[in-house]
Amino acid sequence: MNDGIYADAVYSVQLNVPDLKSIRFTSPDGKIVKTVRLPDNTARFDVTYNETVSGALYVRIGASPNHLDLLTSGRSHLSSTNAGSYYMVGNSSGGAVVVSLPSGVSYNPTPMYAGYQNRNLALTEEIEISGDGTFSFAIAADIGALPATVSAFEVY
Repeated sequence: MNDGIYADAVYSVQLNVPDLKSIRFTSPDGKIVKTVRLPDNTARFDVTYNETVSGALYVRIGASPNHLDLLTSGRSHLSSTNAGSYYMVGNSSGGAVVVSLPSGVSYNPTPMYAGYQNRNLALTEEIEISGDGTFSFAIAADIGALPATVSAFEVY
């Protein structure tokens, strides 16, 4: 877990690196480099980590599909799906957050301090994944926006 020293650190930010659709974040000691890319005509972010910290690096994604419905209905319309190659938090009134789980990325169903159903944060389900070395995943607003590595048999 790296003692949490990276969670609240101030990362340097580079825009348009390595291309015009990317943002790169680098930890103060240079051991974690995160690149976020928004591909053309998709509802997803492609995220790549290149890290040299000791052990696996744990990353949390906050999923809050359809804020207005969450404010008025709470979590009653939320459902979660772990399909092996992706994890999804969907809202039956519209909206979803989907995280791909390709080879080298593991989903942690019980992150520390995440609370009941990983929803300790207001209007948010925490999705924790981990990887070691260089690993990549996608965060999408729609199952159809995930990279082609997700099987259609898992989606439907």
